[in-house]
Amino acid sequence: YIFVINAMYEMAPMCSRKDVRIVSADGIMDETFVQERLNFSNARFIEDIWHLLSGILPKAFGQMVFSRMKMDVQSMIRAETEEEFNRLASAARSHVQHNASLL
Repeated sequence: YIFVINAMYEMAPMCSRKDVRIVSADGIMDETFVQERLNFSNARFIEDIWHLLSGILPKAFGQMVFSRMKMDVQSMIRAETEEEFNRLASAARSHVQHNASLL
């Protein structure tokens, strides 16, 4: 990853790493890696959708709870408006109301 990013910026000297705001990738990265190793000081790291849905969220919520909320979460990711996202987020939260630590 580091080699590819460095090569991109060598080939495009008018672009600045400071302009990058979001990096989405697999679990091999985290926010520290993005900011310190890739030198994207203003960027936030977001897991890619596949890893988020297949590993991170099921582990965070537990497989049984996540299986009940998975459709809402998938729809949240694809929401086209803030209102739609908020409606779906409320629906997803309803699956974990019994466990405040998951909210």
